[in-house]
Amino acid sequence: MKTHASGRPRLNRQEIQKRREECYRLFLMGLNLTEISENLGIDRSNVSRHVDKALQEGTWSGSSAGKRFTGLFQQVYDSTMLALRECWRLYASSQTKNKAELLARIQGCIGLLSRFVPDLETVQVNEQIHELAKKMQEERTLRDRIQSLTA
Repeated sequence: MKTHASGRPRLNRQEIQKRREECYRLFLMGLNLTEISENLGIDRSNVSRHVDKALQEGTWSGSSAGKRFTGLFQQVYDSTMLALRECWRLYASSQTKNKAELLARIQGCIGLLSRFVPDLETVQVNEQIHELAKKMQEERTLRDRIQSLTA
């Protein structure tokens, strides 16, 4: 096994990704960086780097509204799916007594996720916009080629 100069083991990409996902999962559960660091037994700066990398797509500064929305949506989706999985895990447990409360939470998670699903008309309009943008780009490319040949 490869090691760093300090003697600690060097992680491969899969292990790093797994650690990043675990840091992000704990972050979504509401733990702060110090608590995550203590929980996983890794340096706080590494936790910070992992969480920052996981959130990188959702940065607010210097991003378009679309990117900000996508990042925020991803965080809401990840948090909701984490809660949904945990509710189903508890529901399946033989030790769980109040299954009706868990079903209500599951229904709430599904309701939250359904708010983000676009209707068919919105999807069709988006497809038309993308097709028009593609045609406009093709026309610009063709026009530029014609102008370069006539110049």
